[in-house]
Amino acid sequence: MFNKFIYKLSLLFLAGHIFSNDQGERIEFMSSNPFSFYHIITNLENETNKEVYGTLRFPDSLKQDNLPMILGINGSKNWASHHLEYLEMFRGMGYATFELHSFNSRNVESTVGSQTQVTTAMMILDSYRALEKLRYDPRINIDNVAMIGWSLGGGAVLFSAW
Repeated sequence: MFNKFIYKLSLLFLAGHIFSNDQGERIEFMSSNPFSFYHIITNLENETNKEVYGTLRFPDSLKQDNLPMILGINGSKNWASHHLEYLEMFRGMGYATFELHSFNSRNVESTVGSQTQVTTAMMILDSYRALEKLRYDPRINIDNVAMIGWSLGGGAVLFSAW
């Protein structure tokens, strides 16, 4: 009886690692490069399209449908290990996570010292365009999404609430 329990537990553990999505799934979508909120509000239809991507990851569980999701936005130095550790913690709690790559999509490593290469407006638009893309993914409960950001990304999250 005990051996059967250990065997079943081992199978569950292995299945979790086999179906684990450690590498994540690259999700691409169209956004643009508005310099400011003014450009989003008054001239968005005339902005040049820009392909942007993010990384969608799931918790290590067999259930991967209709999950709540946390969309993360990095700070001025791009993604750092401590940002990713928070997202890993959320996956451990059963959330899907989405790492928005506004910087890498524009071939920018950092905006420290000059935040004109990737602006807050670009990051906000990117996050909403990502949500538009993920809206039809049955694995995500689009009505149960939270956003988190660090430094510059925190500002983008704050302004996106408007």
